[in-house]
Parts: sequence; structure tokens; C-alpha cells
Amino acid sequence: MFFHHRLLFLSLVSAICLPIFASGAPLLEVSEVEALKEIGQKLGKNDWNFEVDPCSREESWVAEIQTNGFEKNVSCDCSFSNATVCHVVSIMLKSENLTGTVPPELTRLRFLQQIDLSRNYLSGTIPPEWSSLPLVNISLLGNQLTGPIPKDLANITTLKSLVLEFNQLSGVLPPELGNLSSLERLYLTSNNFTGELPKTFEKLTTLKEFLIGGNNFTGKIPDFIQNWTNLTRLFIQGSGLDGPIPSGIGALKKLTDLRISDLNGNDSNFPLLENLINLETLILRSCNLIGEIPLYLGNITQLKTLDLSFNKLSGVIPSNFTSLEIATYIYLTGNLLTGQVPGWLVNSRKKVLLTYLVSSVDSASVHEFCLCYGNCQCIGGPCKFSDLSYNNFTAGLSEVSNCQSGAVNLFATSSKANDTTGIVSCLKSSDCPQNKFMRSPSKACQSQKEEESFHYFKEIYFLVQSFLNCYFFFQALNYHLHINCGGKEVTVDGNTRYDADTDVAGPSKFFISRNYWGFSSTGHFLDGGSSSETYIRQNSAIRSINDSQAPLYMQARLSPLSLTYYGFCLGNGNYTVKLYFAEIMFNDDKTYSSLGRRIFNVYIQGKLVLKDFNIEVAADGVGKAITIPIVNVSVTSNTVEIRFIWAGKGTTALPNKGVYGPLISAISVDAEFTPPSEGGGTPPSEKSSSITAGAVIGIIAGAVVTIILILGILWWKGCLRWESTLEQALVHLILITVHVLKEKENLMDLVDPRLGSDFNKKEVMVMINVALLCTATSSAVRPTMSSVVSMLEGRAAVPDSIPNSSDSVDEAKLEAMRNYYQYSREQSNEGSTSQSQSQIQSMSIDGLWTGSSTSASDLYPVNLDSEYLITTN
Repeated sequence: MFFHHRLLFLSLVSAICLPIFASGAPLLEVSEVEALKEIGQKLGKNDWNFEVDPCSREESWVAEIQTNGFEKNVSCDCSFSNATVCHVVSIMLKSENLTGTVPPELTRLRFLQQIDLSRNYLSGTIPPEWSSLPLVNISLLGNQLTGPIPKDLANITTLKSLVLEFNQLSGVLPPELGNLSSLERLYLTSNNFTGELPKTFEKLTTLKEFLIGGNNFTGKIPDFIQNWTNLTRLFIQGSGLDGPIPSGIGALKKLTDLRISDLNGNDSNFPLLENLINLETLILRSCNLIGEIPLYLGNITQLKTLDLSFNKLSGVIPSNFTSLEIATYIYLTGNLLTGQVPGWLVNSRKKVLLTYLVSSVDSASVHEFCLCYGNCQCIGGPCKFSDLSYNNFTAGLSEVSNCQSGAVNLFATSSKANDTTGIVSCLKSSDCPQNKFMRSPSKACQSQKEEESFHYFKEIYFLVQSFLNCYFFFQALNYHLHINCGGKEVTVDGNTRYDADTDVAGPSKFFISRNYWGFSSTGHFLDGGSSSETYIRQNSAIRSINDSQAPLYMQARLSPLSLTYYGFCLGNGNYTVKLYFAEIMFNDDKTYSSLGRRIFNVYIQGKLVLKDFNIEVAADGVGKAITIPIVNVSVTSNTVEIRFIWAGKGTTALPNKGVYGPLISAISVDAEFTPPSEGGGTPPSEKSSSITAGAVIGIIAGAVVTIILILGILWWKGCLRWESTLEQALVHLILITVHVLKEKENLMDLVDPRLGSDFNKKEVMVMINVALLCTATSSAVRPTMSSVVSMLEGRAAVPDSIPNSSDSVDEAKLEAMRNYYQYSREQSNEGSTSQSQSQIQSMSIDGLWTGSSTSASDLYPVNLDSEYLITTN
């Protein structure tokens, strides 16, 4: 009987094992196979195929394609027992959305050296039992682990990398971790750790990378960091630690990436970093630094990113900073810098190319146009960006009289930023309507070759519209401001219109709307791919927003660092500011895409109103709308400033790298008082039959348009001389636009369609017809100025028949404009929206520049909602 049982057993072994031995493939130990079954159950890993050997590299154990960030494999070492036995040495299950817990059963894999469970949905605590393993790498990045770091991990003497970022771990750091004599990487970013950094950490002399941002540590940055002489990356952003920055950091000569931000504590001088010549990224933001920018920074020629924003640095930009022209990003925002803006800094950011060719214009004129009007794109590699906003540079310089110059943000850079008007110096050109006046484009280029915010060619079709808008309809101060941040113009709640805000923005961008508001965007998304360089996000939340104001949440404006909305020409008094939020970039399912935490601060009029604000927490979920009202906001100088700023908190790599920073869906600013009427007591909603107010407005508006058209005729007839044929083209286009509309009996198209029906059509036509009379080619037809005033005041009738002065317009040019006009109308009827410069469409315009036939790219956007600035200082 025993013999028969033994024979059966040998037969079974032969049947199972001989084919394997014959093939020469070693086997994983049975105990480890059983361990993997338990580990899979704990993790929620249900697709391992145990019908094949786990070390066989079959697809369920090793993914055929290993994409970075999505690696999936179980690796074995099969060199044991003369290459007949395998042991599991590595488990990588990244971005698998595993929903289980971290398994203590890993201890049964006695030879395990690496466990990487990054970006899953695992819960629980870190098992202290792992301390018995010969682990070299532990990565649990991007899960929902809680509890403290077990002190037992200090017993893993082989450990080189401990990555615990983007979890919910808490408690103090175990002093025992200072005994990890082989540790090279310690990533603790975005958890809830508290307490001081243990003094025992001074023994971690093998450290190469130390990342601890986004926590709640206390105490000062320890001096012992200077002992970590092998360090190449040091991140202490929003950590909770106090300054000052230890000067001993200057001994860390191998550093290539140093990021310290949002320190607590008192003011301190700039640290001594002259020996850090290998730095490629230097961020010392919001570190309470005072004094001058040290000269030695100009010797760190490998810098790609320099961020010294939001400190109290004074003095001038060092002259030897010319060596930093190689830097892609320079942020000096929010300091006390004085002196002149260095010409090299502005000019080196201007590698540009016209988006079209005009064969009739010489190269010098093309270059002039590019500098003056900014209709350009970067060439020869990526653009270089600088943000100098919010400083005290010398006013009056051409470099700082604009808010934007190339890729340089110069908003509020002047020492005369605040005067009696309350408007920053570079917006003097956009002074409140009652103080507006217009200057010619020739004057603009003569006095300021870098007039980039005056987009004539880009918006020529709407130029006359803007005159009516700015000079006729908006003469009073504003008492309401509504912005659909990142989205198109929408009307909600029946009658509240929110302005479009679709500018693509960028790392150093100031944008201004025609409706007396603008934004300043600072920063780029660190460590993210090209897809992260997007400053407007679409609603990707699985749960749709069911709200009467849902159109406000279809898009949102995003910023990696600082986003400031600036409203001006507001009447003084108290206002209620409402901030509309919805978390539209994270999911609400059980995946790692739902584990991101967006945390930022909000300031209004320089006062912190929301600290460590988390949209998802405030709204009780993602994809849910929430409105935060801030009452009694005092406007004393006709301006309101709303700033959103990332202070180093929250996650920065969930669902992927570069996802973080303030996100705002909409803003409303409404007076808490009854606005004074424009007509001396009559409520704005009532239509006055009095001609007095309309006459005054008509005189102002008519005078402006008349002056422009008269100057245009003079230019056209050669009475005035030009510096370039481009200036002539501007005037040609203005006049051609008016003549085309008159010919088609569509002069009302000069009125901005945003105004709807909220204007007096009869008064508008009076003003337009008077302007046409004033520009008639025949002097016998042109009225005297006294007649002009009488017609505008309503004391004299405007002739029923307005002479057609289109005989002064070259027919070929007129035909080109007709074609464009018709094309624009078709696009408008199809509901086209604003497009970025990279989406400029092309069409053939023959004879627009000279009498001969030429072909050029379309200089106009094919939409009726583009924002632009009329510079008028």
C-alpha cells in the first residue's frame, strides 16, 4: 500500500516538475508564492495569474510595456541554488488604483529589496514589520496612509530611499531615522508632520535629496543641514519652519536644486550662497529676506529658474545679472527694488517673430511693429520669462510705462504706483473714463518702441467699437465687476453678465480687459510636463455641477504661484466680493486622482481673508460649487485687488506632476450702497428724456472719433508724414472699416455687441453721422465746429443724406475689407469664441498694403469677443 502511494506521488511530481526542469526555468519558492497570494488580497490586486510561475515574466506579472509612472512588475532573482530557485526582490505596482491596505505580509518575501506602490488608493499605516527586510527602496507616494512613521524602519540599514510624499501621515519624525547610515533620498512632502527636525538627522551625511515641504513642522531650519555635503536637491517649501536660512547651506556645493519658501519668523539678510555654482534652480520665495540682491548670483551661470519673489529685497538689479540671460524664468515679484529696469532684461525676453509676412514692408518696419504692438511669437527655442511686478522701479522710463513688455510682466513696477487716482503707473493709459484721452499710434511708437499692449492689427476691426464703448457708454465710475475666470462671456441669474476671461496667460503675464479690470499671472508649473503649462482648465469633474450659475464653472483660471485680479475705476465705498470656486481637476472616485489636495491663500486689498483654503473641503466634495462672500471690502482709491497665492501647501503631483496652485472660477464685486446716478439723481435704470447728459457724452465721444477720422484723412492725403508704411496701413484700415460698414448700411456694427440694446440708437447714429460729415472729402460738405456741437446737442438737425466719401478709398483695398468683413460676420454668426495667438487663422488680403497685389496672413482674430487694451497715456 505504501509503495503504491509513493509511486503515485513520484508520478505527480514528474508530471508537474519534469517539463519545467527540462526547460531549465528556475522556480519561485512555494512559500513566496503563497505570500504573494496574501499580499495580492491585501492590496486588492486581483489580476495576478497564479497558474504560471510569478517569476516567469508572464504579462500578469510583468507589463509588456513599462511606461514611466505606470510600471507594473514583480522581479525575481533566480541565481540561488545554482540558478534553480528564485526569490522576489522587487514589487512595483504604480498607478494601479489599488484600494486595499499596505500588507505586513511582505516580510514573507525575505529577499525583497524594493517595494513601490506609488499612486494608488491604499489606506492604513506603514507596517513596522517591514524593518526585518533588506529593503533598499520604499515608495508609498500618493496614497491615503495615516499614522506616524514607525521608528522600526530605522533598523533597515540597507535603506537608501524612503519616499512617503502626498499621504496623510502625521506625528513627529522619529529621531531613530538618523541612524539610517545609507539613506540618500528622504521625501516627506505634503503630509501632516509636526515638531522639529530631530537633531539626530545631522548624521544623515549620505543624503542627496531631502524634500519636506507642505507640512506643519516647528522650529528653525537647523544648522546641521550643512553637514549634508552630498546634497543635490533641498526642498523646504511651506514646511512650517522658521527662518532664517542658515548660511551653512552655502557649503553644499553639489546642490543643483534649492527651493525654500514661506518661512515664518523675522526678517533676515540674504544667505551666503556664492559657492553654489552648480545651481540650476534657486527659489527663495517669501523668506523674509531684506537687503540687496547679492552680486554673486550673477556668477551662477547655470541658473534656469531664479525666484526671489515676495521678499523685501531693495536696491537695484545687479549689473552683472547679464550673465543670467540663459535663465528661462526670473521672478522678482513683490519686492522693494528700485532704479531702472535693465534693458538687457527686457530685450533678452524678446526673441520674437511676426506671425505673418508683409512683402511691401521693409524688415526694419516689421521689427518696429513687433516691438510696438507685440503681435509676435517666440522663436529659436522656448521663451524666456521675467516677472518684475510689484516693485519700486523708477517711474517715467519707457520700460516701465507698460504693464507688459514682451515676456516681461511690469505691472505695478513703478515707485509712483499709487497716486491720487489709485491706478498703478503702467495703467495710466487706462485712466478712468472721465480722464481719458487718445493719442496717435505714431506718438506711441516715437515715445515708446515697446508698446506691446496696443494691439492695433490684432483688433483693428473693433477699434471704432472700442471708442464708442469707452467714450460713449462708460463715462461714469463702475460699481459692479463680474468676471468669468478662464471662461467666455456668460449671463447668469437672468441678467448678470460676467466678462470673458480667456487670455492664455503664462509665467509672467499681465492682461487687461476693456472693462477696467486685469490680471497678473506669475509662475510656471515646476516639474510638470508640457501639458502642465496650461493656465485655464476645463471642467473634468465626473460629477456635473447642478446650479443656476453652472456656466461659471465650466472653466477656471489656474496659477502655479500668484494670480492677482485688479479692478479699477470703481466708485469708492464698501463692496461685497464673492469668490466662486469648484474643484474641477480632481475626481471623486476611489482612485489616486481623487487624492489631490489643492491649498492656497487669498488676499483682498492686501489682507489675508482665506488661509490654507481647500476648495474640496469647503464645498464638501469635488465638482461642487461654493461661493465665498467677503463683505465690507473697502475701496478708497477706486481700485480693488484680489490675490490668490500658492504658499507651498497641498499636493503637487496628484494625479500627476505639476497639478497644484490657486483655482478660481468666477469673481463678482458689488457695491454695498446705492450707486450715485449719472444724471444728477435719476436712477440708472430709468431712461431720462433730458438731452443734457447725452449731449455731454456725445460731444466727448464725437470729438474723439472725429479727431481720429480727421487725422486719418490728413494722413491719407499726405498732409502728415509717417515713419513707416505700417502707420499708414493702420489709418487705411480704420477708414476702410467705416466705409465698408456704411456701404453695407451696417454702421450700427460699430457698437460693441456686448452692450446688447442698452443704448440709444438714435443718439449713436447722430454721433456717427456727424463724424462722417467731418471727414467728407469735400470741404463744402464738412460742417463748422459750432455746427458739430449744435448737432450733437440736438439743437440742429443732421442732414438726412451723408455724402459717400468712399471715392477716396482704393477699390482693391475696399474689396479686401469687404471680404474680411463678410468672413468675420459669418464667423460671428457661428458663435466663434476667442482664440489664442497660436490659433490665428489665415486668409488672402489682396492690395491691402500697396496698390499691387500681395498675399498676407490674416492680421485679425476670427471672433468678436477678443479682449484688448487701448493705451491712452
